[in-house]
Amino acid sequence: MKMKGYLFLFIFSGLSSIAQQFKPIEDYLHISAWADDPLYSTYAAAKSRSQPYGDKAYKMNYYSDCHPVSYSSDHAGTMFCIWKVDEVVISGIGEYLMKPEVQFSFPDMAILEYIPFRGIHVKETFFVYSSAIAMVDMEIKNIDKIPHEVSVYPTLEMGDDSLEIIGYDDNSNGYITHRNESPCRGISSLKTENAYPAGVMDFFSSNRKSSSHGGYSGNMNGFYEMMAK
Repeated sequence: MKMKGYLFLFIFSGLSSIAQQFKPIEDYLHISAWADDPLYSTYAAAKSRSQPYGDKAYKMNYYSDCHPVSYSSDHAGTMFCIWKVDEVVISGIGEYLMKPEVQFSFPDMAILEYIPFRGIHVKETFFVYSSAIAMVDMEIKNIDKIPHEVSVYPTLEMGDDSLEIIGYDDNSNGYITHRNESPCRGISSLKTENAYPAGVMDFFSSNRKSSSHGGYSGNMNGFYEMMAK
């Protein structure tokens, strides 16, 4: 049986013009999530940078009006910053001039922008580098036509957990803390026969020299009132 031959011809006449219309890769990763666009995600380090013990995942709160932007874990406390601009204390997201917009979100990292006070633009990056290290980087820019006096209070809230302050290291600009680590986890508990350490030392630090530091015992309303004085 004879087979007839067929010639298949594909014409790509517009390829060069189509390729020029592609957007930068960051445009495809941009999600633009606001308070009413909840991200059902926790942030944890990649497996290659994690250990079986001490592995921490963090929840990011960028949507609660009564709280500042914060990052919390089960046992290591909650990290956040309180803003004081021109003697005005901004205690929660509900008081921000522009509420946070999460622009990028990855398994171990989130980037968001907000304006806590008129003219003060903040780009904030949260990054869980490893199971033992989480960090917050802030780019603060005055976009106003007048100068502002800005004070930032990096805060570690202990809550009702076992976390306690051991001391302050002047050379490293940070607090040494201690907490009790429970083998009970929300998803997969640790095996007690492996003798994981129950006492854990942590370090809460800043890459800039602080003008003052201290610990406060009481509720957050009292802390805000103390700052406003």
